[in-house]
Parts: sequence; structure tokens; C-alpha cells
Amino acid sequence: MPNFPPGTGQSLAPAVTPTWVFTPTPNVKSPSIRLYNPGYSQPVYIGGANVTQFNGLPLYPSNRPVEFQNMPTSIYVCSGATRGAVGGTLGSASTAGTTTVTLAAAVPAGLAAGTTVMIGSTANTSSMDVNVVATTTASSALTFASPLLYDHASATVVYAATANIGTVQVIATAS
Repeated sequence: MPNFPPGTGQSLAPAVTPTWVFTPTPNVKSPSIRLYNPGYSQPVYIGGANVTQFNGLPLYPSNRPVEFQNMPTSIYVCSGATRGAVGGTLGSASTAGTTTVTLAAAVPAGLAAGTTVMIGSTANTSSMDVNVVATTTASSALTFASPLLYDHASATVVYAATANIGTVQVIATAS
């Protein structure tokens, strides 16, 4: 949602990766944003460019809207995911911003293109990535739809996951 004037709104179903929803319009006095989750069952998570379900502010369905007044920075939201079965481990370390990782073994069928995955330790979810596999190679490479947000060590576990897509209404306001 680029620089829409105050009062302009939109509804969207954010991805499991950060989805840009607001940047303050230049020269608008006191740019503000109101977010509401009209969904029936899934929360969405609010934060900065690296928001995940593990570090974002949860906005549960049908709760009162959240309003940020005098918001000087961009806002992102994401949907959550539920961790599933282990799909493999990383064969080498990866860095934040990368879009391709190599597994220690061949890519299993459970991590095919279009699959939502979680990468990281369940003991330290603050640096767990949630992403969507864009493509795989016949050997052991996974390419993601979005860059990874965090660094991951060799042998980090890659889980198959189920996306829990929520909805959010975003309205730019001026206080």
C-alpha cells in the first residue's frame, strides 16, 4: 500500500512473508494507520520489514482495530503458519537476504515448489524463517519466493508447514 491519502483503505490476505501495507505519505501532518482483522479464525502479525509470526504484534480476528498515530515508518504484516514434519536440514550455512539454500540431502517430495516451510530451531523461534518454496533442483537446492530474514547455521532444520492465511483491513488516516 504505497502512499495513499488519508481515508484510503484496502483489504488484503498477507503472505507468510512480510507484506508491505503502509508508508506515510510525505507532507501529511500526523500520518496514522488503522489495522483491523475481520477474519474468522486466523491472526495476522504487525511489525517492520522483518515481521514474522514469532516477533510481530498479533492482531486477532474481530478484535478492536489497532491504530498507530504519528507513524513515521513503513508497516508490514504477515500471516502465520503451523509447523509440520521435518523436511531436511541445511547442508551449509545461509545468510539473511539469500533466496536459495542447499539441503544436506536431496529435496524430498514434501518440500516441492509452492510448499510453505519453516527454517530454524523450535527452541529459538525469534530467528525462525517462514517462507514459500518457489523452485527446487533435482539435487538439493531450494529457492524461495522471498529473501530469508535471518542467518541460519549448517544443519538447521527445515520443516514443511501449513500457511494460516489471515485477512487485514488497512486504512490510512490523519490525526
